Amino acid sequence: MTMKVGVMCGAMVVMATIAQADVFEDLLEPEIPKELWIEEPLTEEFGSGWRGVNLYMDEMTANCVGCHENPDLAATGLSGDVGPKVRMLGSDFQRAELRAILVDAPKVFGEDTAMPAFYQGADPLLTAQQIEDLIAYLMELRRR
Repeated sequence: MTMKVGVMCGAMVVMATIAQADVFEDLLEPEIPKELWIEEPLTEEFGSGWRGVNLYMDEMTANCVGCHENPDLAATGLSGDVGPKVRMLGSDFQRAELRAILVDAPKVFGEDTAMPAFYQGADPLLTAQQIEDLIAYLMELRRR
């Protein structure tokens, strides 16, 4: 009897863990409708991962570090915990999806998102080149 209870409890823990992981994955990997993707780069110049990481950490421009955890910066204490980990973003999304998110996150995730639209309106928060630089940085994280 004890063996059966142990196996049942173990199975329930595994099922609960799987269910919890599935929910977490859904939050981290929302399905972005293809019609929202922005396939074409916003600039003719390629994005620079070096400029992108500097933007990521710059509290006066993108300030990604304020919300997103970045394992590469854990020792610095400059790492938020509001949004998903950036390493996951580079792995889970295509360039076109990242571009759509950075250009207009509320359009992609809904108006309740904490993430701003970085490239909308007459006075955007970031330039087209800065968007491409951030994408380059996020894609570099994919290879680590």
